[in-house]
Parts: sequence; structure tokens; C-alpha cells
Amino acid sequence: MGGLNRLLKVFCLFCAVSIPVYADESGSRQAQPDSSACPVSQAASSSGERYGLEQAKKACKKKDKKNKVFNLTVTLDGAGSGRVSSAPAGIYCQTDCSEDFARNTRILLEARPYSGSVFTGWSGDCSGTGACSIKLKSDTVVSAGFMRIETPPLSLVTPYVNEADMRDINDYFNAVYDTMNMEWGRIHDGLDMDPNDNLRPYQSVCAGRVRKIYVFDEQVTLIIDCDDTYSVDYNFETQAPNTGQIQLGHILVTEGQLVDQGEVLGYLYSAENPERAHVHFTLYEHAVPICPEPFFTPAARQSILNLLAVVHDDGLICRSGNVLPPPLATPYVDETDFAEIRAGFSSDYSYSPWDYPHEGLDIYPVDDQKRLQAACPGKVDVLELQTDGASGNWQVEVAIVCDDYVWDPETGGYFIPLTTKYYFRTMSADPAVGQAQLANIMVALGDAVTQGDTIGYLKAVNPDAHLHFELQQFGQSAFQAFGVTGIPLCPRGQFSPSARSSVLNLLQAAWPGAEMCYQ
Repeated sequence: MGGLNRLLKVFCLFCAVSIPVYADESGSRQAQPDSSACPVSQAASSSGERYGLEQAKKACKKKDKKNKVFNLTVTLDGAGSGRVSSAPAGIYCQTDCSEDFARNTRILLEARPYSGSVFTGWSGDCSGTGACSIKLKSDTVVSAGFMRIETPPLSLVTPYVNEADMRDINDYFNAVYDTMNMEWGRIHDGLDMDPNDNLRPYQSVCAGRVRKIYVFDEQVTLIIDCDDTYSVDYNFETQAPNTGQIQLGHILVTEGQLVDQGEVLGYLYSAENPERAHVHFTLYEHAVPICPEPFFTPAARQSILNLLAVVHDDGLICRSGNVLPPPLATPYVDETDFAEIRAGFSSDYSYSPWDYPHEGLDIYPVDDQKRLQAACPGKVDVLELQTDGASGNWQVEVAIVCDDYVWDPETGGYFIPLTTKYYFRTMSADPAVGQAQLANIMVALGDAVTQGDTIGYLKAVNPDAHLHFELQQFGQSAFQAFGVTGIPLCPRGQFSPSARSSVLNLLQAAWPGAEMCYQ
């Protein structure tokens, strides 16, 4: 070699940089680095070797620094509930609260409170209540605080705008059949308010959202959600044939519209039957009619009593107390037969962990042939093998109308019962699987069932097969002739305490800390 150094190039496998190594005159390599790490300081026999090692070490550290990843962890604090998501994607906390990102990544965190909670602010490496923006330079922990808020007590104004526009209130709330007083002891789920002239205005008793508007031959029905517990409906009853569309023309709100307390909803068209035309008003708690008296403001209560006194002198707004339906059981028999509930109830304007509108509970079994039961006593109203929309997957729908819990044997008057719906979703487009599911339904159309009776067994040949369970108001097939489709409801308020706890166990197996309903 004549004492000349030869430059050899080898590669650091860890950092992918060229490392010059000088050999002595014998040709032996004196500075071979560890292939799994950057070069470390070591004894060098020549200045050339030392220089090569130093340069390799600097280059490798520079490369390592550039490719460094750091961890971002989000924690949720407080008694409330909510979630935090990130852009770029990676954090979706409640279910995924920790993620690695490349050094210097700019991350935007957004906190979103769930229904009944408010976001109180960031702590840790962020502060304030706005979006959290972080440039990741080291492992980082951020906490999001959520506080539960109590829903203020419902306080209602009168359903009419002006007492002077009303002739009287000729019927009040009664949930108990009274054989001693047939005229005013009949079953009636609200207040009938008679105007003294045509096109008198009626207003929203609460702030809320118009959930549904139905048009019938002689009336228009408005349903307004005051909150996730209470709703009200107004039946603008013209009492004249073929006037439903005329009445609709005097309704000022639309479905989905937010309304303020005291906002005018519409005017009653009474020109064709002024003696009988009226607005029927009902207050619901979890879709069950209840006495509205405790919820009226003192001024509203006195005004209603004034109008009732024109016809009745007993000083009552409600002739009876509330009568509630029996609580629902779980739609499944054994909680251990089911792995999780992947989606609960959420309306299209709510926040939920599953992040899309959903009308019931999606319940997934651990394996095939798991038993489902009647959540309420009632009658099988629908039993149909069908395909699920555009997917072409086969399912069997079973609807059970729960038994009447308030009824009048003389006149047939009753409070409209709730309906439970079971969709046995095979998630298979194979007709044979659909037929197999139908064969596993243990009830027939028209059957009377008691709570806990077997409805059927879920065919789960596809791992995504599940039961979709809904609770509905106005869900009976008889309403379909009037163009009324059932209104899906949050089932939370109707489940028994043990059923509610079981459903939450399965839901929180998929979504830790989640609630059953978001609306």
C-alpha cells in the first residue's frame, strides 16, 4: 500500500449515512461501527480514523433527530363527558387517547362535549377553551375538562298566545277511568283549547326543536322536543273534512326548526266548524303523556284555570295523577351472549361517540343463535323478511306494540302505547341466509306475547350480523294509513334500572364512558 491510506465506505444501517473508515497499512478495518446504532466514541489509531468517526456520528444524529417521533396523550377530566379528536388523525379519545407523531408535527385538538356536559378547558400543555394547537417537540400530555350540567326544570307558558283569544278549555288531563263521572272522567291525555274566533294564534310552551309535522284530513299535528326528556304536541283540529292542507297553510314552522319559548307556531283554522275546532295539547315525558300542571309558570297555570272554570268549577287541570307503562326489559335474554353495542341512539343534531345519527341500539352477539326476547308485553304487529336498503342484505323486522296501560273500556279511549322494533340483520345478501333467519323467528303475526317471551334467534354466520332494536312513538302499522311513520325514541327512560345498566355495560364495552342516547 506504500503507506497510503485507502478510503473505504461502509454504511450505518440504522441511520443510512455513509461512514468513511480509514484502514492502516495492513488493510485491517479499525473503525467498523455497530450496524444497529450510530457510532459511539472509541479509541482511534489515526487522525483520519478519528475524523471519519466524528463525521459519521454527526450525520447519524442529524438524521435521527429529523426522524424522531414523540407521543401525544390526551386525558379526560371531570364529571362530564365528551371526546377529543385530532387533525391530523390519530387521537379519538374516548377510545384512542394516545398516538405517536413525527417531531415538529403541528397537531390541532378539538374538544366536543356530549349532551348534558360542557367543555371547561384544557390543562397540561394547552390552556383556554378554544382549539388546542401543539407543535410536537417532545412527549406531550394534554387534559380536557368536561363538567356535567343539570338540566334546568321545565317551565312552560300557555299553549295559546292570548287568554282573551280563547273561549274556554273544555277538557283536561285524566289517566284513570272514572265510572262515577262518565262525562268528565273519560280518558284524555291533555288540554282541549277552544278559540273564540278564526285564526287565533298558538305558541310554543318551551324552547326546543320541531321534530315532526303530520297532516291529516281534519288536523295538523306538531311535535316539539323541549329537551331529551320532555316533548309536547299540538293537534290543530279543524273538525271539518278535507281541511288538513288549509290548516297546514297556517302553520308557521317547519320540521327541524329551532323555536323559542313563546314563538308563534301557527293559527287554528276554525271557520268551517267554529263550535268544535280546537287545539289539543299534550306534554310527554319519554313519550308518555303526563299531567302538565306542575310545569306551568304560576301565571300560565292561573290562565288555564280561568279558561277551565268556564266549563268546570272543580279547580283542576289534571283529574288524575300520572300512570306510567311497565318498564322495558332488555331485548336480549343473557348479557353474556352479546359482545357489545356498537351504536346507541343519536339524533341528527347531536354529538355521539359513533358520530352519526342512529335510531336505536346495534347489539352484536358473541356467536351464532343467540336468543332475543320481548322487551314488553304486547302483540306482534309486523313480521317481514326484507332487504336492508341499498346494501341488499337480508333482515327480518318484528314489531311488537306494547299493551295498553291506560284505557277506557266504555269508549275505547286510551293513551297510545309504545312500539318496540327488532331488526334481525344478517349482513348477508344471500337469500338462503335471509330464509334461515326467518326460520329462526319464534313468533307469528298477531301473536300476543308477554315480557320475556322468545322472539327469535339471531343468525350470525356473518361476523357483522347484529340486532338493531328501536323504541318508537306512533310505531303501529295502523298509523301508516294516515301517512304517519313511527318516531324513534331514546329508550333510556323506559328501561328498568337493571336493563338500563346491562345496556350501558355492552355499550361501554365499545365506547368507554359513553351514554345511551345523544340528542
